[in-house]
Amino acid sequence: MFEELGDDMLRGGIRIDEFRFVEQVSGGMIATDWFVNNGKWHAIPMYVADTIRDQLPAITLLGELLDPSFEFRFRLMTNDYVKVTYEDGSVKEGYYSTIHITHQL
Repeated sequence: MFEELGDDMLRGGIRIDEFRFVEQVSGGMIATDWFVNNGKWHAIPMYVADTIRDQLPAITLLGELLDPSFEFRFRLMTNDYVKVTYEDGSVKEGYYSTIHITHQL
């Protein structure tokens, strides 16, 4: 899922101890909801802990609050088979596991 860059860092900018904390508290990522707003794609990860809450998560990975202008497109569940065809005709396919969460430390 992540490649190690050093003793305490993962590619994507998350410290290993921060990632483990998120995993322990949230129970792991189970799906990612994808939305489009103003021509840009936005992802909202869903964790096991979200399944027992009254409302689903409403903040994108970029920190934007979901509002009616966001159009829901699809949900990727862990282990869904995905095939992506790029504009240049190249294709990548495989099983979805998680989205890389990046932020500045």
